[in-house]
Amino acid sequence: MKILVTGSKGFIGSRSIKAISKEHEVKGVDAIDGFDLADYSVVCSLFSEFKPDFVIHTAANGDIQFCEQNKDIAVRNNIIATRNIASNCAKYNAGIIFCSTDHVYRYNELPQSLHEYNEIKGASFYGVTKAACEQEIRSLVCKHFITRLCWQYGIYETGLPRREPRFGIVERAAKSLKDNTPITVVRGSRQHTTYIYDTIDVFVQMLNGAFPYGIYNVASENDYTVKGLYTYILEKMGADKKKISELIVEVDGTPNILTAMPFFLKCVGYNMPTFEDGFRRYMRELHPTAVY
Repeated sequence: MKILVTGSKGFIGSRSIKAISKEHEVKGVDAIDGFDLADYSVVCSLFSEFKPDFVIHTAANGDIQFCEQNKDIAVRNNIIATRNIASNCAKYNAGIIFCSTDHVYRYNELPQSLHEYNEIKGASFYGVTKAACEQEIRSLVCKHFITRLCWQYGIYETGLPRREPRFGIVERAAKSLKDNTPITVVRGSRQHTTYIYDTIDVFVQMLNGAFPYGIYNVASENDYTVKGLYTYILEKMGADKKKISELIVEVDGTPNILTAMPFFLKCVGYNMPTFEDGFRRYMRELHPTAVY
């Protein structure tokens, strides 16, 4: 198939291209190369020239704080760009894999183990824009996979011209250990986190026709609080109990609970790897000769 990947030089897009380029004809576009997906004429020209069979749409303003402070830009680059992509998918009968987020759900609302059929309201303005993107896709594109992703982690590549974000839980833990700076967590907070290549594997399965079209939470489940996640990660990175107790500072407050469960994937017979399994493979990628 001919596959268009947006955000091709970002964290998810660049790895998607690596995973599918041997089996498919792939074209990647990125804002850093001057592609403004919020410009309808640009997107129309792109589809007219390449005529993709499928689009993996990863491009977005994904920084939560940036979206809160720059709402007009977030609307333009997230919602308008997605509408342009979706409109052209409809025109050319192309399918789409859309990278949404667990932030379309609202923090701390029951049930706290969230399924795809639960109401979406947006835990942040970023989540609000992604929920609007989902609506655009569902109304315009018949062949759609909407993937609600949680915290992603993986090795950051230095060869890309774009500076990749470093705000995931694994990266925070590594930085804390390296710089000896404490991590503050609100007692009782919970959230899932997923090894990037486990997410990409789901994309590959979708392209191969393994799942019916629809909405999917794509997340590796875990039974930890956020403090427990940091403790597990720091232990595997070599920190002893004393060091961990110094680095993780729990504070009182309203805990952030946002645990999107991969229920629909289970319904089609697909089990996401556990957090522990994904993290072991991540550590082997970092240190190929070590045993985890």
